[in-house]
Amino acid sequence: MKKSIAILAAMLLILCAAALAEDAGVTGEWHLQRVDVQGVIALPGETSMDVTLNEDGTGVTSDGVAFTWALTEAGLTIEGADDIESASFENGVLSMESAIGTLYFGREAVQPMPGVAAAQSEEAFDGVWHVIGMNMGGLILPAEAVDVQDTITIADGTAVLTTPEGEDGEPMETHFDAMLSDGILILTDTAEEEQIMQYSFSLLEDGTALYRVSVEDFNVDMYYAKAE
Repeated sequence: MKKSIAILAAMLLILCAAALAEDAGVTGEWHLQRVDVQGVIALPGETSMDVTLNEDGTGVTSDGVAFTWALTEAGLTIEGADDIESASFENGVLSMESAIGTLYFGREAVQPMPGVAAAQSEEAFDGVWHVIGMNMGGLILPAEAVDVQDTITIADGTAVLTTPEGEDGEPMETHFDAMLSDGILILTDTAEEEQIMQYSFSLLEDGTALYRVSVEDFNVDMYYAKAE
């Protein structure tokens, strides 16, 4: 009898130790790495998110949303965070289902978007630039995912934005005058009598470029890489 009790006690200790090990693997701070939006992998831009899972079963997001969590044989459950529909912790990967898609978290923080590298001359922008990504709702989506194939050609103080398929299905060109101001190329649409929208083209620290269209406080950001 005593031997049986000892065996049961040992088994309980093993199970408790395993549960503690699992909890220890999921507790702590997690950083948003990527978002799966209907099969398209997007990178966090302004839409970044950190999640902290405390050992006492409480948690909080970087924007202050508090919740409770539990890790059982059935899996990971999170309650109290309205934006999180479900959660999973498998093979050391934390994921959460939300309205925008599946959020994947890792232990390492994602590097922020590269900063602007102030150009010293207009010639630094010269060349043909191909769109590689677009900022949509704070997420960086690859250009092919949003079916954008634009190019920008810059030379001699001018810029031409070429869209392969315009409204009539034919290539469309938008012509700009380009002027350097505080290290950024300011673009003026030559066809617009009244400049309702503001356009700019900035070199970034990683060698890519940011094309921004602004209307009052609203920005549309697109990222470009220079053709070899």
